[in-house]
Amino acid sequence: MNAGRRFEASAAAGVLALLLGTTPAAAGGKFLGETVVYVGDGGHDAWMIGRSQDIGYKYEYVAFLWLDLWSWGGTYCVHQRFEHKYVPISPAQAAQLLKRDEASLRPPFWYRYPAGLLVFGSLGALAGIARAIRGPVPRDATDRPAAPGPDPT
Repeated sequence: MNAGRRFEASAAAGVLALLLGTTPAAAGGKFLGETVVYVGDGGHDAWMIGRSQDIGYKYEYVAFLWLDLWSWGGTYCVHQRFEHKYVPISPAQAAQLLKRDEASLRPPFWYRYPAGLLVFGSLGALAGIARAIRGPVPRDATDRPAAPGPDPT
């Protein structure tokens, strides 16, 4: 087995061991979770809804090495940062509390384009391009099985 194939096999085995054989903390952070991203200050009207002035965008995610790979279930909310509580609100309510037009509200950038998807997707694309440029890996004589024939002894 040549060095390139050994490296690919050991890298795949290492990733598999991280995913299957360890706790999420040892493998590089939480795999699943939810987070709230601060969007703006909702003032007293937000306080009356959720006992906080902070308007946020709450979503769930799946991550690897602390980088979000995929996110879903996004909703605007009034959230209490330190108590980790939130009250979901509609986009129309969020726009009203933030004193903006509802059409100007957009989900946060990292919700729409998760960092892990950008990083690992780019690495995968570069690896695919490099493999296409390099072409098929030639097999050397040591990788081939011996041809059947008479025993030399």
